[in-house]
Amino acid sequence: MSDPIDVYIDRLRSAGVATVVLGWQQEWDITAQQGYGPVRRARLIAYHAGEVLALDVPGEDVDRTSLAERLRTAGLAVTLRPRNRA
Repeated sequence: MSDPIDVYIDRLRSAGVATVVLGWQQEWDITAQQGYGPVRRARLIAYHAGEVLALDVPGEDVDRTSLAERLRTAGLAVTLRPRNRA
C-alpha cells in the first residue's frame, strides 16, 4: 500500500501546486476514539484551479516539524497554521 502523504505529494506535483498549508491541532478535545483527552492531528491543504486538495494526515501523533521538512524536501513551500481553538 502506498503512503498517503507520498500520494498527496504526487497529486500536488502533477497539478503544479507550489505551496501547501500544514494546519495542526494540539490541545485537549473530545474524540470518538478516546473521549476527552490530548489530541495531535494535522491536515494538509492546497488550492488548484478552484479546487481544495486536502489530506487528513493519518495517525494520532503527528510530528509537524518532520512533516513540514518532508514537504519542503519534496520541493513544496509550506505555510504553517495552528488550528487550536484556544
